[in-house]
Amino acid sequence: MRSSADRLFLSWDWQATWWEVFAPTLESELFLLAAYDDTNALVGIAPLHAVNANLGEILKVKRLQFIGSCWRGMQTVRTEYLDFIARTDVHTEVIQAFSVYLKADSVWDEFVLPHVDRDSATYRLITNAGIWPEAYLRETDAYESYNVDTTGKFSDYLAGLGAKTRTKIYNRRNYLERLGKVELTCANADTIDQYFAALNSLHRTRWNQDIFAGKRLEFHRKLASKMVKKGGVKFSMLSLSGKPLSVLYNLRADQREYGIQTGFDDRFDKKISLGLIHMGYLVEEAFRDRLKVFDFVAGIGKQAQYKKHITQHRRQMVTLQFVRARWLKRAYAMYDRLAPWLHRYKTRNEKALEAASDT
Repeated sequence: MRSSADRLFLSWDWQATWWEVFAPTLESELFLLAAYDDTNALVGIAPLHAVNANLGEILKVKRLQFIGSCWRGMQTVRTEYLDFIARTDVHTEVIQAFSVYLKADSVWDEFVLPHVDRDSATYRLITNAGIWPEAYLRETDAYESYNVDTTGKFSDYLAGLGAKTRTKIYNRRNYLERLGKVELTCANADTIDQYFAALNSLHRTRWNQDIFAGKRLEFHRKLASKMVKKGGVKFSMLSLSGKPLSVLYNLRADQREYGIQTGFDDRFDKKISLGLIHMGYLVEEAFRDRLKVFDFVAGIGKQAQYKKHITQHRRQMVTLQFVRARWLKRAYAMYDRLAPWLHRYKTRNEKALEAASDT
């Protein structure tokens, strides 16, 4: 079935692994919808699940959301570009059919669509006031996701960067190579666990905690073991004279590379941004391998959003929340009216406290 659905986050490997690892702990109920045309051919899938979510200590709501997300709940893994899976030529009809079904279903109090592209056809359709006129619609958790078009030449990409960024991502290679032997290696099926251990070690040094542990580590180990057989794992280590300095855990699907997680030694040399140097090698390789896109996905640096400097291509992402329960609609509507005032009040108080502490 040809669709515009993301080939990684909405793939069977990602979705099935997420459900296997996280659903039992969440006590989620599978809410899978399928759409068929007049010839009984499958034309759409809504990979959803329902959870009983707590609002405060005593209130509970039935929350419907996409598999891969647990909004405002247990931390799982970030699953971006969530969407309905619909055959391209009947995308509108499929979304409308799912909307009609969900409107008639009484099981849910709120329907949450995290990490939706604001430029997507689904966003335009689902936010149409005529779809669910009785629901209270909220947009929250807005952010930008960055990517590089890798269909051209790497040299042209470098030329389009600012001078400082070009130095960090490419020119500092010469300096690094003068310090010792630079090696780039990639994990295979037998060494994936070693690379996860190295990634956690570097992340622990910088952030004082492992990036992947418990269920999150279990998820990525299982996912990587599936995808490595298809050539979908780009788990890269940058070493200097045998010492690991940086590890990038990337995945590939449908000529697109996704930067899932980075870990590097930020104490190594203040003249070098190891994460950017390492990323530069992989972006160059993506151009060389004739991929279509290198996707940096979400996430920011320790001190700044560095991704906006290394590409001009970005996607506006948002979480949509459709609230149907009457009492919940009134509660959210009141909160949304008061939120700007509460924010200004909090800011004023913080400034007053800062001023008092300086006297």
